[in-house]
Amino acid sequence: MTQILVVEDSPTQAIELQYLLESAGFQVDVARDGRAALDRCHASSVDVVLSDVVMPGMDGYELCKQLKRDPKTAFVPVMLLTSLSDPMDIIRGLECGADNFLTKPYDGAYLIGRVRRLLENRAMRGDRKVSLGVDVLLMGKQFTINSEREQMLDLLLSTFEEVLRSRAREYEAKLSEQTLRESHRFLQSALDALSRQIAIVDAKGDIQAINAAFREFAVQNGWPSGARLEGANYFETWLSTIGAREHASKVQAGLASVQSGIQSSFSLEYSVSHRSTTRHFALSIARFADRGLFLLPWNTRTSPHANSSSDSSTTRRRWTR
Repeated sequence: MTQILVVEDSPTQAIELQYLLESAGFQVDVARDGRAALDRCHASSVDVVLSDVVMPGMDGYELCKQLKRDPKTAFVPVMLLTSLSDPMDIIRGLECGADNFLTKPYDGAYLIGRVRRLLENRAMRGDRKVSLGVDVLLMGKQFTINSEREQMLDLLLSTFEEVLRSRAREYEAKLSEQTLRESHRFLQSALDALSRQIAIVDAKGDIQAINAAFREFAVQNGWPSGARLEGANYFETWLSTIGAREHASKVQAGLASVQSGIQSSFSLEYSVSHRSTTRHFALSIARFADRGLFLLPWNTRTSPHANSSSDSSTTRRRWTR
């Protein structure tokens, strides 16, 4: 059975790597630092070393260098786990004789595939070793790299593959951002097309999004036209624009009940008298799991006081969902 040595100072990451590799059929040992890994390789045979770069004491680069210097361990493939955030990582990897790079974070299946490919390439080459000295100029500095020709090719190809993978992740992130923006535009357009006043608020009761009808109603009822409604507290907005203080306790209690998950929805029909007219309102609140609250707050109808009873019954039939 193939023996893999995982060199990782983080216990959590070491356990995750061990479980992943053992699930793929490999036999795995774990060393907590470079010195312990070096002792383990000298004590018994290891087929692959999978090492983190940043570790206390002897880091991954120095461990690889020590392994490649010793004739007994020179042919053990070494894969370095790194962020590959610095161009110098490539040079350091070439200098120390590393066979492969793998950037974090990585997909488990992808890591297993890379390990298998590394083992297959090593098996095809056997014990052949061809020395090659190459001068490399990078960032104004010249480096002389003495390494096995196949190892250099492996490392450069794996580095190129990791750069492409990093670019793919960046592209996917940009694509996700673009999709998110388009989704937001679509949602806003859909909300604006509705005649009912709608606000979406978070679990704290702060407004996250509104439609055009909500904004128009709020401005018509005293909200400053240039002031943002997004970020304002929904209950305070309702109180300042409608002014139905006699219904405030019911609205606040209903909002809190839905926020806390006691109720999945809340609705209230009420009337507000102002001078010679009566304004009828229907408030509906529905909860979306893990997405705050969805409010259909202010549907209105104005009628004279004399006909308020009749209009109220008509309104109730019309707004009951």
